[in-house]
Amino acid sequence: MDKWHVYTFIADRPIRSLKDKIRALTNRTSQQDPRTVLIRLNQIMRRWRRRPYA
Repeated sequence: MDKWHVYTFIADRPIRSLKDKIRALTNRTSQQDPRTVLIRLNQIMRRWRRRPYA
């Protein structure tokens, strides 16, 4: 019971920026190859996970 937990919260602006990038990439009318879209989404999420504040 002597454990301390640290909670971190990410500001609204970085999350909004991430959502905007995902929406732009996954537009319903997009004619992009699904494989290409998934690769790009993976890159965005990996980069964001490393630096969520940027």
